[in-house]
Amino acid sequence: KESNRTTGFFKNGLRFFSSFNGFRGALFGLRMDNYVRQVLSHFKPVVVITIYEGHAWERLVYNAVAQKNILRIGYQHSIVTRYSHAMCRSLGRSYDPDIIYTSGTKLVWSYLRDLIMSVKYCLDLHCNVQVN
Repeated sequence: KESNRTTGFFKNGLRFFSSFNGFRGALFGLRMDNYVRQVLSHFKPVVVITIYEGHAWERLVYNAVAQKNILRIGYQHSIVTRYSHAMCRSLGRSYDPDIIYTSGTKLVWSYLRDLIMSVKYCLDLHCNVQVN
């Protein structure tokens, strides 16, 4: 016989996955991917620039753009901590930007070191003030 805890877990999981809120991020990512592919079928850009915060939709955009051999640039402007795993992890050449512009300090470089192996250039814009 299942415990109340297990039954509650499955009920909550079913409620989560049957609601629209559970899939909002995934649907947004797929919609952005579709939109970028449509735009790329009409226009021939040389460069695509996005913010770079580690969201799934950014990676889907980089993949769509990579298939057209367009330069991909990500601008990392937010705080990077050791827990910023999604942004610092490489998902492979086609899902990573070619160039990352950052306004961070040397600390940012230490967190981005895993991603740097897949990226052509990382450029520090020296725009921020270090806060202790």
